[in-house]
Amino acid sequence: FLKFADQPIAGAQILSAKLQLYGHKSYNCNASPFVVRLADDVLSNDVITWNKHPSLVGSTSATINVGGKGGGSACPAGWLTAGDVKSVIQGAADTKKNTFRLRLTASETSNLEWRRISSSNGANPPKLVVSFNRHPGAPSAPTVSGATTNGSTKYVNTLTPTLSTKATDADGG
Repeated sequence: FLKFADQPIAGAQILSAKLQLYGHKSYNCNASPFVVRLADDVLSNDVITWNKHPSLVGSTSATINVGGKGGGSACPAGWLTAGDVKSVIQGAADTKKNTFRLRLTASETSNLEWRRISSSNGANPPKLVVSFNRHPGAPSAPTVSGATTNGSTKYVNTLTPTLSTKATDADGG
């Protein structure tokens, strides 16, 4: 399980998402498929075990091919761009939470998929590279240029009035 805390993606449209892992050891140098799924974040790291672990959230998954790193001189330890996890990260954004976990699984019937990757406590913690867009904030009250007010009613003296308002964009656009 990988935990990503304080990610500003709640409610955002995910444009791209790549998972990067640092491989220390592997059975061989070949790429192997891993399945990535979104998991809940209700358990603290110190209580997660093989038998007690976060539940899955939704059914969206991404299959990524993780190369072998740390499998000897032919494939020394190093960074792996594990692949596109956009659909899973969109699922995380849709939960409207900024902290989430990912579950990585591989075949349990073959040792060819065995990998040791760096944890968040290691020198090379997992990275999630995400490009996203958030909805702009609510617009301010509209204004009408050239309008005159009589009591509580506004009037314009043109058939093509100019209406304007301002909105904020948390992404700076």
